Amino acid sequence: METENKRRRAEGIDRSSDNNGKNGQNAARYAIIALFAVYIAALFIVLLARTPYDELVSYQSLIKPAPFETIISQLRYARYSHNGNLVRYGVSNLLGNAVLFLPMGIFLPCIFKKLRRVYKTVPLIMGMVVLVELLQLATKRGFADIDDLILNTVGAAVGYFTYCLVKHC
Repeated sequence: METENKRRRAEGIDRSSDNNGKNGQNAARYAIIALFAVYIAALFIVLLARTPYDELVSYQSLIKPAPFETIISQLRYARYSHNGNLVRYGVSNLLGNAVLFLPMGIFLPCIFKKLRRVYKTVPLIMGMVVLVELLQLATKRGFADIDDLILNTVGAAVGYFTYCLVKHC
């Protein structure tokens, strides 16, 4: 078999076997990077798109620096409210904020070797979330809530640990 490969290389035949599967790895890496780009674009649209609600709200009054205030109030709505819309809103807001940055916790260590440690990845994502919250506030496309930071960071950490389970970190 080895002599056959040498003959093929000498004749310039079947060069694809010379890279030991690197083309497949490169294709997978490019696909992951493309998915990451789509995810980032979708994230910007979801977080910064103008909604009709934006015109009705004064965002100066919607800075919530008290940790767990929003989380607790939405859990209370879910538990005690007889209004199904409030329950759905509360649950979707809590889960949505956690799930929103979960892919970031997977993509970053997948793409960047230097971000394959939790102490590097999670604080970086936390910084990104802070920037998003400030950008939402500055552009009046949302409001700054410490609970969003908490839920987004928890979601990113879950994503990171999911990456580790799959890659056997």
